[in-house]
Amino acid sequence: MNELKENQYSLIIKSMQIAKQLQRDSGEDIKRLYAEGKTHKDIALQLSIGLIYDVKKTTAINAVRLALRGYKSYFNLEPSQGLYSASELEKMAREHYQSAASRRYDNKQGIFGWDDKKLRKHFQKLGRKTYSIGVGAFAMSKEKKTLASKKGGASAAKKRGQVLWNQMGRTKETKDITEIERAYALTLQREYIHQDGRHVGMPIILNILQTINLEYHHNKPVRTKCALERALEKERKKRKKQKNINTL
Repeated sequence: MNELKENQYSLIIKSMQIAKQLQRDSGEDIKRLYAEGKTHKDIALQLSIGLIYDVKKTTAINAVRLALRGYKSYFNLEPSQGLYSASELEKMAREHYQSAASRRYDNKQGIFGWDDKKLRKHFQKLGRKTYSIGVGAFAMSKEKKTLASKKGGASAAKKRGQVLWNQMGRTKETKDITEIERAYALTLQREYIHQDGRHVGMPIILNILQTINLEYHHNKPVRTKCALERALEKERKKRKKQKNINTL
């Protein structure tokens, strides 16, 4: 185990240990603050978790997240039940996501504040860049595009030695859910959504990435941020298409 992995291992263990103590010593306060709409960062700061336990801000925030949702039995540590159930967290996540999106729309934040001209210019620029560097469909001949459309994506991925996203989990809780389904479900949970800042209402990709690699790949860095983002975008489009078909 190299130095970086040892450091990551220590941080995860530390977050779990603090989360267990927080559940015992400050559980009711954390539940109350979270129900009031406070973010993990807000709670960590308000309860001075970083100062009390002498850890960095990121470790304190992660400890709050683990205290709320709990964790399974990892690294010889006993599992811990969350302060809220998974269904409660999922419901709160949906409510928060909707309210955050509404605030961004009402306040014209981010892309919601762009006019039609700026939107067109933005997407035209992206298209030109993709064309200029010759990636994606722009890098393929007509014959290659036709051949690629006929080949099974999963079969091709296996031949390249890639790990498919449709594998089931290795734990009791994830054995009946595929990796991409789990990743998509996490994007709807409040503790995996930015609660403030310019990305408010958007998924916290790095936290989802850490959970996926932990639950499906024995904490090995199999998935990357870019791969996860691409897989989630594909999953969203698939679900949207299915929803449209069901409404016909």
